[in-house]
Amino acid sequence: MATAEPISKVCLSSPSAIERLYKSCDGGRGDEVERVLEGRVTQEDRTALANYKSKETGFTPLHRVCHHGHHQCIPPLLKQNADPHIWDHCGFAPIHCAARGNHTACVEFLINSRDCDVNEKTQFGETPFLIACLSGSLEVARYLYDSGGYGEEDSRGNNVLHYAAASDSAQLLLWLLSIHDFKALIDSPNNEGHTPLHHACALGCTNSLSALLHHNVIVSSLTPSTTHLLHPSSSSHPHTLSHSEVSKSVLQLLVTPRSQGNQQCWRKSAPGGH
Repeated sequence: MATAEPISKVCLSSPSAIERLYKSCDGGRGDEVERVLEGRVTQEDRTALANYKSKETGFTPLHRVCHHGHHQCIPPLLKQNADPHIWDHCGFAPIHCAARGNHTACVEFLINSRDCDVNEKTQFGETPFLIACLSGSLEVARYLYDSGGYGEEDSRGNNVLHYAAASDSAQLLLWLLSIHDFKALIDSPNNEGHTPLHHACALGCTNSLSALLHHNVIVSSLTPSTTHLLHPSSSSHPHTLSHSEVSKSVLQLLVTPRSQGNQQCWRKSAPGGH
């Protein structure tokens, strides 16, 4: 992770420049972004302004345009050495903001710039591909995957199917499960022993639940308290119920109080104030 350069005294003496840049970024006015930056006297000032971090959110101008999906503002920022590796206060680099918002054009601009890493990680080890899957952004997920993005586990042991299950997008999950390497992860637990099916149940994601059951997820891996989902068997490897019976039984889990802890580990919406 890079840290933003402290903005120079020249820039600080002109807060109107910062305000104008923010307003231009939020409004998607690439020409105005370029004018504001070119209006600084030295390259040092232009670079500092292009990397200025909001005290409230940690957003740089590049974060702001990626959050809003204004890809036309990215080139003038990169021209003035805007750093694509800086984290905001939530540990997101600009490309994570673009992936979270389903802004394919922004992701494409960043990946095609020489300094951006398609597998840039957050403070929790999340790649843009994982964030796109968490947001249910199939188009962005496909683009990242085709560009070399991968879904290795984050620092908590969650794999790409954990993230996709939390999005409740059956379409996204079915696409991932059509890829052999990802389908092999269908029953993989995270560091707390939770599988993607746990996440679908805990978060009330019925579309994800349906997609996982369609691919014969091992329901017996849920918890010791869900042994009623299994046929009685003398074998040490009990047989699972039929698809319809399993669906009905597992859906009973969805009416139980949802775990606050499980929900807190997912960042499905942008932090306020951006």
